[in-house]
Amino acid sequence: MTWRYLNMRDKTDFLLYLDADAFFYCHELAIEDELLPLIEDKQIMMSADYACEGLRHQPDKPNAGIALIRNSHKAADMLRVWDEASERPGLERLRFNNFHDQDACYQTIWQEYADDVKLLKDYYLMNGFCGIFIRHLMGQTDEERLKVQTKFLEDRKGIVPVS
Repeated sequence: MTWRYLNMRDKTDFLLYLDADAFFYCHELAIEDELLPLIEDKQIMMSADYACEGLRHQPDKPNAGIALIRNSHKAADMLRVWDEASERPGLERLRFNNFHDQDACYQTIWQEYADDVKLLKDYYLMNGFCGIFIRHLMGQTDEERLKVQTKFLEDRKGIVPVS
C-alpha cells in the first residue's frame, strides 16, 4: 500500500484498498451505504485481524488486507510512515518478512496513529473467508483461492458477467 495514490487535489473523498486475494462478494451492497457511515471521523478503517478463522487471531489489531482510506494529508502521512517502516532502525527485518504489510502496520500505524484508525470489529462486512460484502482469502494457497473464486463466479452465472 502506498501513500502516493492519495491526491488531495482530486475530488475523490476515499480510496478503498484491497489485497489481490480479496474480492467483492455481494454486488447488491454499496460502499456508500455499508462502509462510509462506519469510518466516522477516522483517517483509515480496517477490520480486526480475527478474520482468518484460525490462521491468526488478533482481535485488537487491524488486518492490513482491506482498508478504507480518507483522501487527506494526514492519511497520506500515515501511509507514508507505514510504507517506509522497514527503513527505520530496528525494523529492517520487515523488508523480507512474509507478512511485511501486516507487521509494518502493527509497528507503525497501530503504535503511532491508533486514534486515527477505525477498527471494524464486524469483520464479516469487509474481511474474512465468509465476508458478506468483501471476502479476503488470506492465508490460502493459490489453488484454494482459485477454487473459491471459480465457485463464486459459477454460482452467479448470469448475474456477474463471466468471460
